[in-house]
Amino acid sequence: WDRCILHLDVDCFYCQCEEIDRGLRDEPRPLAIGQKHIVVTANYEARKCGVQKLQSREAAYLACPHLWIVEGSDLLHYRRHSRAIYDTFRKCLQQIAEEWGCSSVPASKGCMDEMMADLTQPVNKMLQQNYSMRPSDNEYDPEQAHFIFGEDAPSSVAVLVEDQTGQKSVVSFQTSTTTNTPGKSLAFSRRNVHDICGASDQDRSACQARLHLASSIAKRVCHAIRQATGF
Repeated sequence: WDRCILHLDVDCFYCQCEEIDRGLRDEPRPLAIGQKHIVVTANYEARKCGVQKLQSREAAYLACPHLWIVEGSDLLHYRRHSRAIYDTFRKCLQQIAEEWGCSSVPASKGCMDEMMADLTQPVNKMLQQNYSMRPSDNEYDPEQAHFIFGEDAPSSVAVLVEDQTGQKSVVSFQTSTTTNTPGKSLAFSRRNVHDICGASDQDRSACQARLHLASSIAKRVCHAIRQATGF
């Protein structure tokens, strides 16, 4: 549990490419990417109408008659956007490495919209220097930015959204089994995933501290990508 690995996946990547290239951000409309006779992906406006991944074009039009299907067989401009995102990803990680005196932040690319990085070195440096994220220090305040699964806060609630269907599941992590929060309340052994990260409260606290710092770096990377590329 002393390793911190960032996995970044761009949301609705192919549709975002078309929306950015075609200037559709200000007026979103149901949009899908087609290859041959099927729809390979769709944006959220289309999904709300019932358009699904790997659906036939005919079925997609039946679900959403005003759907715009863009031919996506030519991957050239998608690869161009992918390179821009990954370049920003690497530059931001290099800047973080330099700030914290790390030799590097190892990174790799998966598919066009997926990339990974090992944040262990900068997180270790942050811990060594007793670095804490506070609003006065940095806009990436971890207390406001993210939720660490397994924390036992009284109001910890996570909403899990399935990417293609949009179905939601609300999970409450409250200590009490009686709660007014709709959804599931996990038993303690299922809720506190940090139990596997050491036998003491000190170990679990250290693990959560590492996750908070890693998540603050992740938020900074996402912010840099949005600023530089629009994704």
